[in-house]
This record gives sequence, structure tokens and C-alpha cells, in this order.
Amino acid sequence: MGERACYRTSCQSCAAIVTIVDETCPDCGSHLECHESEATDLEDH
Repeated sequence: MGERACYRTSCQSCAAIVTIVDETCPDCGSHLECHESEATDLEDH
């Protein structure tokens, strides 16, 4: 499996592409919700 930092999602506030390990959006600075469940879902497939 790839590194968790390679999995991408989008910021809920500005739709910027972020990694699932980011805690804040690099574009708008918003706090990102935990994406642990997304990482687990991706690893299961």
C-alpha cells in the first residue's frame, strides 16, 4: 500500500486538494476534520 500522505481529499471550506494527514488547509488555514476513516476505507480496498 502507498503512504497515507499520498491519499488526497479536499478541504471542506475552500475545496483545495489536501492530503489526509494534513491538520490544516495550506490554502485557507481551516482546521481539517480527521480523515482516519477515509484512510482505513482506502486501505481496505
